[in-house]
Amino acid sequence: MKTTLKTTLSVILLLVSVIAHADPVTVRVSKGDGYGRITFNWPSPVPFTARISNRQLVVQFGRTVESNFAGIPGAISQYIGPPRLQNGGRTVVFPLRGNYDLNYNQRGGAVVVDVVELDPPQRSSAPSSTPAPAVTTPRRPAPAQPSRAAEVRPGQGSEGSAPAENVAVRVGAHPTYQRLVFDWRRNVGYKLERRGNRADLSFGRPAKINLSRINRGRLSNIPRAEARAGSGETVVTLSIPSTSRVRHFKSGPKVVVDVFNPTGANDARAAATRPAPKSAVATAAKTPPPSGKPPAKQVKKEPLKPPAGSTAEAKKPVTLSPPGAGTPGPEKQAAGKPATGKAGPKKEAASPDQKTAASSAPTGQATLRIDWSEPVGSALFRRAGNLWIVFDKARKIDTGKVKSDLGNIVRSVVQIPSPGGTFLRLTTAEGYNPSIRRDGFAWIYDFKRQGLRPGTKVEPKSQPNSPVGARMLINIAQAGDALPIRDTDVGDNLVVVPFIPLAHGIDRTHTLPQFKILPSAQGMVVKPFIDNLRVQSMPQGVALSSPGRLILSSLTPKVEANAKLGGGFKKLTRVLKADTWRLARRVKGIGDFNRKRGELFDKVTSSKGGNRQKRRQALAQFLAANKYGYEAIGILRTMASDAPELESNPEFRLLRGITNFLIDRFEEAEKDLNHPSLDGADEGEFWRAVVMAALGKKTKAAVVLKKTGSVFKLYPRQMKMRLGMVISDAAVAAGDVKFASEYLGVLAQEKPEGNEIDQLALIEGRVNQLSGNFDAAIAAWEEVEKGEHRPSTARAIVLRTDLLLGRKKIDADEAADELEKLRFSWRGGEFEFKLLRELGRLHIKSDDYRNGLRTLRQAVTYFRDNPATGQVTKQMAEAFTDLYLNDKADSMQPVRAIALFEEFKELTPSGEQGEEMIRKLADRLAAVDLLEPAAKLLEEQIKSRLKGAERARVGARLATIYLLNRQPKLAREAIQKSAANGLPPELSAQRRILSARALMDMNQSPSAISLLEDDDSREADLLRTEIYWKDTDWANATKPLQRLVRSMGAGPGDELNEQQSQTVLNLAVALVLSGNERGVGRLRRDYSAGMDATPFKDAFRLIASPNAVGLLDYRTVASKVMTVSNFKTFMSAYRERMKAGKLSSLN
Repeated sequence: MKTTLKTTLSVILLLVSVIAHADPVTVRVSKGDGYGRITFNWPSPVPFTARISNRQLVVQFGRTVESNFAGIPGAISQYIGPPRLQNGGRTVVFPLRGNYDLNYNQRGGAVVVDVVELDPPQRSSAPSSTPAPAVTTPRRPAPAQPSRAAEVRPGQGSEGSAPAENVAVRVGAHPTYQRLVFDWRRNVGYKLERRGNRADLSFGRPAKINLSRINRGRLSNIPRAEARAGSGETVVTLSIPSTSRVRHFKSGPKVVVDVFNPTGANDARAAATRPAPKSAVATAAKTPPPSGKPPAKQVKKEPLKPPAGSTAEAKKPVTLSPPGAGTPGPEKQAAGKPATGKAGPKKEAASPDQKTAASSAPTGQATLRIDWSEPVGSALFRRAGNLWIVFDKARKIDTGKVKSDLGNIVRSVVQIPSPGGTFLRLTTAEGYNPSIRRDGFAWIYDFKRQGLRPGTKVEPKSQPNSPVGARMLINIAQAGDALPIRDTDVGDNLVVVPFIPLAHGIDRTHTLPQFKILPSAQGMVVKPFIDNLRVQSMPQGVALSSPGRLILSSLTPKVEANAKLGGGFKKLTRVLKADTWRLARRVKGIGDFNRKRGELFDKVTSSKGGNRQKRRQALAQFLAANKYGYEAIGILRTMASDAPELESNPEFRLLRGITNFLIDRFEEAEKDLNHPSLDGADEGEFWRAVVMAALGKKTKAAVVLKKTGSVFKLYPRQMKMRLGMVISDAAVAAGDVKFASEYLGVLAQEKPEGNEIDQLALIEGRVNQLSGNFDAAIAAWEEVEKGEHRPSTARAIVLRTDLLLGRKKIDADEAADELEKLRFSWRGGEFEFKLLRELGRLHIKSDDYRNGLRTLRQAVTYFRDNPATGQVTKQMAEAFTDLYLNDKADSMQPVRAIALFEEFKELTPSGEQGEEMIRKLADRLAAVDLLEPAAKLLEEQIKSRLKGAERARVGARLATIYLLNRQPKLAREAIQKSAANGLPPELSAQRRILSARALMDMNQSPSAISLLEDDDSREADLLRTEIYWKDTDWANATKPLQRLVRSMGAGPGDELNEQQSQTVLNLAVALVLSGNERGVGRLRRDYSAGMDATPFKDAFRLIASPNAVGLLDYRTVASKVMTVSNFKTFMSAYRERMKAGKLSSLN
C-alpha cells in the first residue's frame, strides 16, 4: 500500500511539474479560398512538425501546449473536428473531414498550419477532359507542353484590348531563399494564392512577362513558371516546394516574391503542369466565318475549347497539360476543324490505300527493328484498337520506313510528339501482334498472328503504411522514366513507364479508386483518376503515390498492417497461450498498473503449492511486459529455486529469455532461448531471431523474423514497440525495404509517443535511404536530431552525415566536423567505437593523418576487447604505409613528417617494406638538411632491424650524413659498427673512401692516404686531391689531378666542357704552386686553345703565364682567382644526390 501511495504521489508531482512548464498558447482559425488555417501563437519560437496520417492532422511541438482550444474548429469545421492532446500535451491531433493536402510555416512564435483542398475551387465552372497526372521523372524530367488547342501566349488578350506592357523578371539566390522581382514600370495591383506545390500570382492588368530567367532551371525552389494573360489581368503560375514558405511584398511599382528553402523534400515540379479542373467546361468561341455566312450548327458530341486569345478563355489562367496532352495525331487534324478530343475510341476514315490493304488480308510475318546506341527502356500495349510502342528516350522515327518494313500487316503509323520519349501508335491488321526480343541495345518486334501478353508478369504491391505514405509499388529493376502522354483517340491522359528488362509487363487490369493500371506486354501504363497522382521511377521499381491520401484498400490500417507481417494469417505454433498477455495489454495508466500489480501480489500470497507457481509466473509476465524486468527476473529466480525442474519447461525458459531480452541481458536470453525444449516452436524461433538481431547478427535474423512475424501481434504495446524496432532495424540491415516498412506500419498504429517517435523516425529515415528517397531520409533524421532521445539523436547525426558525404553534398572535412560534436556527448559501447573508427577514416581521407591515426589509436586503446580492434589496427597500418611508402608524406613539411613517424613508429612494418619506408623518409629528411633526424632513423635500423650486407650499406649512408653534418668521428664509428664480412667490392670501396674522408676531417691525413693506397678509382683520386690540397702538398696533388684530367677524356687541343676546364685550371694551380715550370708550360701548350673557349679563360692565362711560377702564393691565389678552390671534391657528388632526395641511391 505504501508503494502504491508513493508511486501515485510521484505521478501527481510529475503532472504538476509538466503543467507548470507548459506554455500558454493562443489558437486561432480562419478560412481561406480552398483552405482552412490554424495558427498557434506561442510566447517564443518552438520546434514543431506537422503531418497528415490516417485522416488526422498531427501537429507535434517541442514543448507542452497549454490552451483550452476555445472556438475550435469554428470557421473551418468543414475541414477539421475538435482537437485532442496526446504525448503529454506536446501533440495536437485534429480529425479531418476529408482528403486534404498540407502546408505549414513558422513566423517567430507563430506556427501556421494550412489544410488545403486537393481540388480547390476554380475561377470558372467549365469542365475539361480528364486531368493530367503529376509525373515525377528523376532522370530526365520532361518540360511541360501546353495543349495546342488551349494555348494562350503571355501578353495575348482579347481583340481590341490595350497593348500589353513588357515586364522583365530578375532572379536572385540567397542562402535561405530565392527571390523573383517583377519590374513593373507602373503601380499594379496583385494577389498571391498558394495551392500545394504551386503558387498563382495574379496581376491587375495584362502584360508580356519574360520568364526565361526562371525557366533556365537555376532556381531549385522555383524551377518552372508559366504566364497567361487575359483582357484584364496576367497570371503567373510558379512551381514551388509544398513545404516552402512564401513571402511577397511591393517595392515601389515592383513586386517581390521570396520562396524559402523547403523544410521537407523538394517536390517542385520541373514541368509545372496544372491539370484541368474536373468541373471546367470550355465552350467554342462564337466567331462568324469570313464569308459572312452564319456559322454552321455545331454537333454537340464534345465540348470544344475556345481558341487561344478569345475573351472567354482569357479571363482565367489556362490549364496546362503534360507533354503531348491535347496534341492530336496528324491524321486527326482535319483542315479548319478543331480537335474534339472525344472520350472513347474514334474510327478513322480509311484512305483508298488502307481500304485496299484491308480487303487483302496479310499473310506471314514481318519484323521491325529499332536500334539505339545506349540502354533504352520500352513499353508495348494495346488500347482502343491501337498498338503503342514507347521508348524513354526522344528520337525522330522514320514512320514511312516502319510501314515499309511491316508491309500490309500495319495500316498506319503515327509518331506522337513528346520531348521526353518516343511514342509510336500503330493500327495493325486484326489478330496481329508483336513478340519482343533484343539484340544488343536494339529492340526487335516480330509481328504475326498471336496474342499480346508479357513473358514475365510484374505484380503491383500495395503499401498503405509506407514510411513515405501510402503507395503502390511495382518491383522492377531498371524502370525507365515516367512519360506523360495524351491518348487523343480516347481523350484522356496516361503515364507510360518503359522497362529495360525484356518482356516484363502487367498481365491484367488493376482498378483502384484513384487510378487504373492497364495490361501491357512490356513496361506499364497508368490511367489516373485524380489530379495529383505521382508516378515515380526509383532504383527498386515504380511507385504510385499522392500528396494527399492514396486509397489502396478497404481494410482498416491496423488490420491491414498486421496482416502483412511474416506468416500473414497463418496459424503459428506458440509456446505461451494466446491470452498470456491479455492483462498486460489492458493496462491504462500508472494507477491501473499499480492496482493490477497489487491484485496479482495478493493472489500469489494467498495461494499455495503448484498454484502459487502459476500465480508467480503470471505476476512475472505482467511485470516484464510493463518494463519491470528486473523484478520479474527476481520472481523467476525464486520459482526455479523452489522447483528446479522448471529449467526444462518451455514456457518458463521462453518467459525468462523474453525477460532477459527486455532488460538487455542478451547473452543470458540467448542461453534460455536455445534450450532444446523450444525447438520446433515458431514462437521460440521468433525470439531466438530477435535476440540474434540484438547481438548484431541482423541479416541472418531477418530471414527467420520474416517467416514468424505474426507471433508479434498478440504482445502488449510496450513489448511491440521494443520488438518492432529491433525487427525493423534487422530488416533494414538485410536491405528488405518492404519487410521493414510493414513493421513500421504496425508500430505507427500503436500511437508512438515521446522517445518512441524519435526511434521510429530514425528507422524510417534508413528505409527512405534504402528506397532512394534521400531527401526524405535526411528530413527524418533532422527531425530526430531535434528530439530528446539521445541515442537516436547521435545515430541520426551519423547517418545523415554519412549519406550527405556519400552523395558528395559535403566533403570529408565537413563530415568530420559533424561527427566531432558527438565525441564527448556520447561515450562508451559499440557506438563510440564505430564513431571513433569513422572519424579516424574521415580525418585520414582529408589528409589529416595526425588526428586520423590518433583517433584510431583511441578506438584500439579504449576498446581492446572489441572483435573489430584488429581491423582498426590494420586500418592504421595501411594509412601509415600509404603515408610513408606511397609518398603521401611528401605533401607534409619534413619536420611534421618525421614527428608523425616518431609518434606512430610502432606501425612500421617488418621486412623489406619497413626498410623501404625508413629509406624514403631518411632520403626526404636529408634532402632538406634535416641531417640529425635522418641519422637517428638510420641508427635505429643499424641497431635493431638489419644484418649483414644491408646493415653495412645503411652504415655507409649514415656515415655520409655524419660527414655532411661535420661529425667525422661519428661517421668513422658508423663504418666500424656496421662492418661485415663478404661484402660486394663496390660497397667495400665506398666504405673505405668514407672512412678515409672521416680521417681527413679528423686531421689524420697520413692514415687517410694509407687507406687509399691500393685504390685507383676516380673517387679515390678526388679524395687524394682534396687531402693534398688541404695540406698544401702541391706536388703530390698534381698526380691525382693529372689522372682525373685524363679520365675525363680531356685531350690536348680538345674542346672542353665546364667540369673538364675546371679540373685543368685546378691542375694549373697545383703545378704553379709546386714550382713545376715545365709542367706548366706543357699544360699551357696542350690546353690554352681549349681553355680560351671557357669561362675560365682569364684565370687560366693568369695562372699558367710564363712568369707565374714562383710569383703566386697559395694564400693569395684564391683571392685573385675566385674559382680555384671550387674544384669537384669527393663529397660534392654525395651532397648533390642527397639534395635531390636520393641519399639511398649512393649504394
